[in-house]
Amino acid sequence: MRDPIVEETRKLREEYAAQFNHDQNAIFHDILKRQSQRGRKQVSFPSRQFEGRDALAPNTGGSCRDRVQNAFGRGALVSGLAPWWF
Repeated sequence: MRDPIVEETRKLREEYAAQFNHDQNAIFHDILKRQSQRGRKQVSFPSRQFEGRDALAPNTGGSCRDRVQNAFGRGALVSGLAPWWF
């Protein structure tokens, strides 16, 4: 069964992306421009330094999956502790 809210959201998302020829960088810059025009206070935080092992350092030959498992443990990808792209 199709959800009309989901369908409408997908349609709007597609229309918005089509305005920028599906260029992710252009979409990102448009979002930043819209945020700055809203007049709301924006907060930024200093970047956090990774204090664990060097597993997430620039690619040293292993796959990204291997580096995540080295950093968070072998069960990380199964237990949902891994980043969203897995």
